[in-house]
Amino acid sequence: MSYSKRSLSIIVPIYNEAEMLPTVLPALLEYCGLNGFKLILVNDGSKDGSLSIMNKMCTDINFVCIINHKLNRGYGAAIKSGIEICETEFAITIDADGQHFLEDIDKLYNKCISE
Repeated sequence: MSYSKRSLSIIVPIYNEAEMLPTVLPALLEYCGLNGFKLILVNDGSKDGSLSIMNKMCTDINFVCIINHKLNRGYGAAIKSGIEICETEFAITIDADGQHFLEDIDKLYNKCISE
């Protein structure tokens, strides 16, 4: 079975990550843009300016969707919100603190589409 590169969304739950976003988001934006992946950023009621940074860095980027929870609902609820609007066949979640390697997304995605 053949899959379009656009069959993957990367969901990133974000809570008070204003310090890390300027480091993490540029690489993630470049990665998604080059690979044709959808990026879903879920601000989970951050109080530190995370939403402002996301809006500034992602303006007019058509493969990015930003969801904003006005109040913190928790990690699981943020992931659920991302999945609910996901329109791709596959979704992967990564954290906004930079602990995940983008190369690992390729490995997991390739494994999914090869079976």
